Amino acid sequence: MVKKVSRNKAATIEELREQIKKNIEDYYSKQSDDAVTNALLDKVVKNNDFAAPKGYIDNLHKRMIDAERENAKRYKMPNFDENAVSEYYRPRAEWNAKWHIILENLAAQENIVVEDSELEEAAKKEAEQTGISVNKLVKYYKDTNKVDLILEEKVINFLKSKSVIKEVDAAEKAKENKGHKHEH
Repeated sequence: MVKKVSRNKAATIEELREQIKKNIEDYYSKQSDDAVTNALLDKVVKNNDFAAPKGYIDNLHKRMIDAERENAKRYKMPNFDENAVSEYYRPRAEWNAKWHIILENLAAQENIVVEDSELEEAAKKEAEQTGISVNKLVKYYKDTNKVDLILEEKVINFLKSKSVIKEVDAAEKAKENKGHKHEH
């Protein structure tokens, strides 16, 4: 029974408990890391405020709306409100445009690039999981936005390495912020 519940990752109740504990710890660690990353990027964008090109914002905005429209069709959601979706995504499109421009400039200024060896390394890891050949994956990565995602990850890691990140107790922070309403 333990093997079935754990998908063959644990043989005993104790191993199952350890696996569950590890999964919970990994989940909260990722949540914490994501929160730090989001706060850091938000601070970077706010500290480097500028007017992104309207055409670039419009392009991102349109792609966001199109993606939501496709999701509404795919999930058979008949009441797609394009105006509400447009209004919701406009600030996000502006933020994304600024972040992408900052990202490109930081990468250029700091000589942060994605080497072919890094694509091959990522492809090797994925090939082990999927059974798809490394060469096919590298070609796929070059044809899609995988290079951009790896570059973004490298720039974010660079920013984290140059930042002082202070760990705070969530409960204490919640008490401190009680009564203070912020718009995000």
